[in-house]
Amino acid sequence: MKVLKDRRYKNKDFPIPFSLFAPNQSAEMCFENEVVDKNFEQFNYNINSKGFRFDETDKPKKICFVGCSHTFGHGLAQHQTFPELLTKKLGNDWQCINVGMPGSGPDIQSVNLNWAIENYDIDTVVWYMSIPTRQVIKKGLINVFVPPYVDFLETAKDQKKFLKTTIELEDTNFLKTYWNLYTTFSLLKSKRIKTYFRCWDGKFHSDVKDKLLPLFDIKDFINLKELDLARDNAHKGPKSHEWFAQQIFEVMDET
Repeated sequence: MKVLKDRRYKNKDFPIPFSLFAPNQSAEMCFENEVVDKNFEQFNYNINSKGFRFDETDKPKKICFVGCSHTFGHGLAQHQTFPELLTKKLGNDWQCINVGMPGSGPDIQSVNLNWAIENYDIDTVVWYMSIPTRQVIKKGLINVFVPPYVDFLETAKDQKKFLKTTIELEDTNFLKTYWNLYTTFSLLKSKRIKTYFRCWDGKFHSDVKDKLLPLFDIKDFINLKELDLARDNAHKGPKSHEWFAQQIFEVMDET
């Protein structure tokens, strides 16, 4: 099966925005090791000229979705993802700008969101933030680090050492994420962009909800729950995304 061609960023590229995928392509699989359930609806991942998964047809109102593989819609056809479903609920005047990227953490998500704000007249932001995963420069390339996977390191000794250091720096990484959120939320407020936010991590989300969201008049929404599975039998499925889109829509309708 055809796999999406990737981008190999060197450590001095400083890519903005960040996408794992080369632009203007279509393929049946994101990655070579992706599980494909033959009983699931078959589809292609379509990547646009910017390296993201959204249609570039211009519409008057724009809603930007930020996040990781759940927001990208890994294992789902594009029309089955919660960004597309929620945009459809909002009406024909709305365009979905989905800058979600598999394996990304708050660092990349912030960069991609800021890029979207600079390049599109964004009305609303929905940010489903993953835990503070981060990018690691190794072998001259920028590698995606999703704990506990450290396959960018060759030896078991290096992997063990890296994971130990990462655990020791966990509180530091959460603190830096909190500071970066403050900066990004300030930008969103200054541009009067209505924002909805949720973090996977319950404890971190609780801290953000209590201290940051009220300060910037940002609303939160319920976590994505598992009602079914996607084609890869790992991510949440179509029913889960439909339910999730409806929950966010109801929060937006209240405000």
